Amino acid sequence: MLIGRAPFGGMTPHEPTIAQIRLIVFALAAGLVIFGGVLLVLAQNEALPMAETSGGAMETLGWVAVLVAATSVVLAFVVRGAVWRGAVGGRRDGEAPSPRARYAQGALVFAALLEGGALLNLVAVMLVPSPWVNVGAAGVLLALMLATLPSEEQFDNLQV
Repeated sequence: MLIGRAPFGGMTPHEPTIAQIRLIVFALAAGLVIFGGVLLVLAQNEALPMAETSGGAMETLGWVAVLVAATSVVLAFVVRGAVWRGAVGGRRDGEAPSPRARYAQGALVFAALLEGGALLNLVAVMLVPSPWVNVGAAGVLLALMLATLPSEEQFDNLQV
């Protein structure tokens, strides 16, 4: 993983710290919270373009978003495990990434997959007639993202 700049614009490879990885995961989570806050303000001002009637394509979209959320959880665990085992996510120069780099890649892919499912559910909140299931799905994904924050203990217990 390349982090930081070397003199004259070149990139310097070094091991990502747990603090750096956590910061990125917090930023992804903060984006969800901010978007959810915007939706709350819009809802209080009755400015959301919610569907007026139940049924139809918008209700289907709401349930599809919930299905995507569930799929995101499964994919997040599967892909993170594959990255941590070294099955995917190598370097372009053919060298194997360090255990810390694989840990960082897996943690960030995990958080990004959860964020994608949560964002889709938050978008569905704007469009479906009864958005509470989508609010719950987004909340569960956010909680899972925060409950599985990268840590030194998690890295030490992992066989990467």
